[in-house]
Amino acid sequence: MSHTSNANTIIGNDRTYSRTFNNYQYNDIMVSWAGSASEGIIVPPAKNETEKAHINGTKILGNIFLDGYHGLTNK
Repeated sequence: MSHTSNANTIIGNDRTYSRTFNNYQYNDIMVSWAGSASEGIIVPPAKNETEKAHINGTKILGNIFLDGYHGLTNK
């Protein structure tokens, strides 16, 4: 899995030796955890991770990052 959502693109990545999850056939659902608040609130999985999951019949989910205040200010 990518360590940051900035590394994710719609075409995946070409990091040959990256740490990736390889046991999709044993899971029904996979959640891609990556990113931070400074990278935006929607964190989708990379395309190559999505393809690997779907080929093996696994659903893969992204994240919507909500901080503790959800944009509220203290008045």
